[in-house]
Amino acid sequence: MKSPLGGQSLACRLRVIQNGLKTPFEVTLAPIKVASAFEVLINMQTLNVQQASELLHLNPKRVQGMARTGKLPAFRVGRKWLFDRDRLEGLLGRAAPSRSGSIAISARNRLRGRIAQLRIEGLMAEVTLRIGDQELVSLITRSSAERLGLAEGDPAYAVIKSTEVMIGKDGRAE
Repeated sequence: MKSPLGGQSLACRLRVIQNGLKTPFEVTLAPIKVASAFEVLINMQTLNVQQASELLHLNPKRVQGMARTGKLPAFRVGRKWLFDRDRLEGLLGRAAPSRSGSIAISARNRLRGRIAQLRIEGLMAEVTLRIGDQELVSLITRSSAERLGLAEGDPAYAVIKSTEVMIGKDGRAE
C-alpha cells in the first residue's frame, strides 16, 4: 500500500480493550520506514507485562487478568499486552515524569496554524503562520528556527504575550 508521502505504508489491525469493551479498528500508518511504527511505541513509554508488574508490585498473571477485564489501561499487540507508563503512574498517584522537549506555559493567547512561508537570512528568520484565512508574521532568530526544525507546511503555534493589545476597525475613528 502506497502512503501519501510516497513511501510504503504499514496497515495493521488493532483490538483495544478499554473498560472491558473490545473495540476493533484499523490503522494505516504512513511512515517511510517500517521501524518508525515501533518508534511510536518507544516514544509512548510502553511497558510489557513484566515491567508493569514490577512497577505495580503485582504478580504478572494478575496484571494480565486486570488488563483483560479492563481494570488496567492496556492494549494488545498480537499476543502481548502493552501498558502506557504514564497512565499506570497516574493510577499510582505519582506525577508523570516530564518529557524532554515539552513545556507548559502560562500564556493564554495561543494560535494554532501552519507555516506558510519561512525565510531565513543571516541571523534572523521570518516565519509566516497561516491561521485560518489570516496570516501572522513573526521574526525569530535563525538558531531558534533551526532548533525547532521549522519547515514550510509544518503545524506550529503562535504564542502571544503582550502588555498591550490594540483593536482596530474599518472606517474613521470619531
